This record gives sequence, C-alpha cells and structure tokens, in this order.
Amino acid sequence: MLRILTFHQYKLLKLLAQRSQWTLQDIAQILQVTKSAVCKCIKRLEKQGIIQKEMEAGDSYCMSIHITQDGEKAMNFMAMQKFL
Repeated sequence: MLRILTFHQYKLLKLLAQRSQWTLQDIAQILQVTKSAVCKCIKRLEKQGIIQKEMEAGDSYCMSIHITQDGEKAMNFMAMQKFL
C-alpha cells in the first residue's frame, strides 16, 4: 500500500537515505524543528512501516533507523510530485 508522506516526513527520509548516523539535534537543526517533533515523526513513520528502528548493541541510547521497502516506494512517489 502506497503511503503519502508529509513534507517533514519526506525531508526526514531524505536525510536518513543520505547517511546512516544522525543525532536528533542534527536532524532538528536541518529541518528547523524541535527534537521532540523529530521523535514524533520517527514514531509515526515506524508505526506506518516506513522505517524500522534497531537498538545498537551495548548502547541503549543509540539506535539505527533504516528505510523499509514501503518507505522507499513512498519516497519515490513523493519525489515525482511537483510540489516538492
């Protein structure tokens, strides 16, 4: 099922696709939102199956976030839209 992303969700996915490690602070600064807003966006994307979070071994504060196949499809669809 194709998911439509919000502007901030799409921008977050584009950042995640660029490199594997980001801090919440870095993402928040680039997107010009709060860290809380980034966390909420990540939770929504995970709930929708767009991304998958994995805790890093040995560090309970560090996680990896991967874009799922559905997430890549949603990104590709949004990239073809003229308003982005």
